Amino acid sequence: QQKEFEYLNELFSEDKKDKNGFRFDDYQTLLNAKDRGRLKLISGEEEIFKGITLTEGGKHTHGSQYVTVETVDGAVVIAGDNAYLYENIRRHKPIGTSVSAEENLSAIRDMHRKAASPFFILPGHDPKVMRWFPKVADGIIHISTTEKF
Repeated sequence: QQKEFEYLNELFSEDKKDKNGFRFDDYQTLLNAKDRGRLKLISGEEEIFKGITLTEGGKHTHGSQYVTVETVDGAVVIAGDNAYLYENIRRHKPIGTSVSAEENLSAIRDMHRKAASPFFILPGHDPKVMRWFPKVADGIIHISTTEKF
């Protein structure tokens, strides 16, 4: 997200590193990708590939985002840090660390509107995700079969 990148540009310098949960090395990786023409910044919501949409999220950070993937089973939302646990999703409870709790709740409501089921809103840190879906390989689970586009 453009907002996230702009925030990082303000946050980092050679003498200010590892700030607010962001690592300078990761920022340098983004700058290198930008210099090589391999970084595309978006604002708000954008379909980056057919059936895969990025949406500005719940303000875990200034430009956090979540991913919606259209599958044969309906839309699956990968919430990332915009919802830590299924509890955040089920109870409409904001995450512990965000720029704006109200914007976080708004994003969670939006995820509910987009997902085929609350079960298909995948939180970023809940171990249940890895237990509830079939294992494909170590650390990899099968959520749904994507449509052929």
